[in-house]
Order: sequence, then C-alpha cells, then structure tokens
Amino acid sequence: MVDEVRRAAPGDYLGTGIWGFTDALRRVPRPFLLTCPVGPYRGDIGIVRPAFTPGSRELPGLPA
Repeated sequence: MVDEVRRAAPGDYLGTGIWGFTDALRRVPRPFLLTCPVGPYRGDIGIVRPAFTPGSRELPGLPA
C-alpha cells in the first residue's frame, strides 16, 4: 500500500509505503523511488467483465 508520494524533481517521485506478508512487516514504512515515464501508455489491458465488483480477494486492503 502506498501511503505518500511526493515529486522530487521533474519525472522523479519519492514515496513511502508498506508491504509484507505479515502484520509485523506491514508496520514498517519503506521508501521507494518512481521515475516516470518509462514508456508511452499502451492502453488498458484485459477484458471487461460485466457486473464485476472488486472485493477483498482482488484488493486485499479492503475490509471484508
């Protein structure tokens, strides 16, 4: 989960977020660097599923 992203310079962004398989790992904020863009946007991928609503299985951060 990304908690915060700030622009450091044009095309460079510094972020802080949490990641991990256990609660203990997810309590440790970790820094990361994003450099944009790495390539042109190629459009959406995948197939649209009618009446699909993402749930906690697809987005684990959502409450059950």
